[in-house]
Amino acid sequence: MGGAALSIFGKDFPTTDGTPVRDYIHVEDLGRAHILALQHLIAGGKSDFINLGTGKGNSVREIINSLKELDMAVNAIDAPRREGDPAFLVADATKANQLLNWKPKYMDIKETLKSAIVWHVKNG
Repeated sequence: MGGAALSIFGKDFPTTDGTPVRDYIHVEDLGRAHILALQHLIAGGKSDFINLGTGKGNSVREIINSLKELDMAVNAIDAPRREGDPAFLVADATKANQLLNWKPKYMDIKETLKSAIVWHVKNG
């Protein structure tokens, strides 16, 4: 929001638009999962590794286009691909659902982005 140009690291990935696909999770969903994990531990549950995410990914270009559709000015520039960056990183949150009864509430990327924009406008 009014910051420096956004670098898109790579446009030659084997994805629909060439940019990497990531699983973007809303911060409220992340926070709720952490609270549930603490409650699980307090109740005597064992510590474990649990993936959190929506289970679906969006490419970097899709995020930029969604922001533009939400009337955000995005200054994006292409940058070289970073060594070791995978094309797809999407979480399987099955264990979070089984152990914590957690599912993300925000599944639509535009709703997630809209919420983030509202928060940033409000909290500057």
